[in-house]
Order: sequence, then C-alpha cells, then structure tokens
Amino acid sequence: MQKIIQSFFWGIFAAGFALIAEILLQTFLGIIFSPAYFSTVFTHFSFSIFLFVLIEEISKYIIISKKILLYSKEKSALLNTFIAGAGFSFVELTFIYNFSPLEFFTTQILIQIAILHIATFGIIAYYSIPNKITLKPVLFTFFIHSLYNLIVLLGEKTFPLAIPLLLAIIILLNIWNLFTAKHKLAS
Repeated sequence: MQKIIQSFFWGIFAAGFALIAEILLQTFLGIIFSPAYFSTVFTHFSFSIFLFVLIEEISKYIIISKKILLYSKEKSALLNTFIAGAGFSFVELTFIYNFSPLEFFTTQILIQIAILHIATFGIIAYYSIPNKITLKPVLFTFFIHSLYNLIVLLGEKTFPLAIPLLLAIIILLNIWNLFTAKHKLAS
C-alpha cells in the first residue's frame, strides 16, 4: 500500500515539475520574443503541442526511471506507474478545471486525459525496463500525446473517431505489456 501511495505522489510531483518548467519556459521565451510574436497561432500551437508535451513526457520518464522502477518488481512496476499516471492526471485535471472554460471540462475530457496520462506512464515504464536509459519510450509517448493535443485543438468533429481510436490503441498496448512484462523482465 505504501508503494501505491508513493507512486501516486510521484505522479503528482512529475506533473508539478512539468508545470513549473512549462511556466518558466513560457516566461523565458516571452521575454526573448515580443508579445505580438509570442501570441501568434503558430507559437501557441508549437508550445501546446510540442514543447509542453516534451517537458511532460521527460518528467514522466525521470520519475519512472529514477524512482518508481527502483522500488518496484515485475508487474508491480507497471501497476505502480499506472498509479503515478493517475497522480499526474489529478494535477492536470485540477489545473484544467481551475483555468479552462467550464464547457471544456466534461466527463469525456476528464476520462480521456486520465487514460492518456495513465497509459503513457505505462508505456514509458514498460520500454524502460530493465532500467536501461533509452529515449524511445519518451519519443513514442511524445508522439501519442502530441497527436492527442492536435486532434483536440483541431476539434474532435474534424476527426470524430480519432481520439477513441488513439486511446483504444494505447490501452490495448498497455494490456499487452502487462501480459508480456514478466517475460521481458526475465530476459
């Protein structure tokens, strides 16, 4: 039970770290570039889709590789990272709830964001086992997360089945990873 609670709070810590890094980066770039340039659609898309996602995925990787995998064994490593993903989601959902228009905060969005972060934590953990340093899972989850954000920004009506399909794929990948984790850890 202690490891589950630790994992949840490591997820909160990763999200807090990512949020602070995103704010600092946005402030720093806002100082360098003029406010008119910085507020263009291009830079807004670049930030929300690429830079912020990269920061989030790197913070997840750091917490997984430096903390969670160190105290987890076999399948509990994946389960603990799913719990960390729930902690990460908690922070992001709280932030969205407090700073987004209320019509944006629907049950569907809540579930999508939770699934996205829980699943990306699981993917990073699985491909980081056994404690090898690799950027492949970060790049893969960066792609998934960026694609999700792009679909949301373009509007789900443009691609109505894109988000459910994307989430189904990463859920199935995590289920597959759960079944193959013991074999991977043995090798």
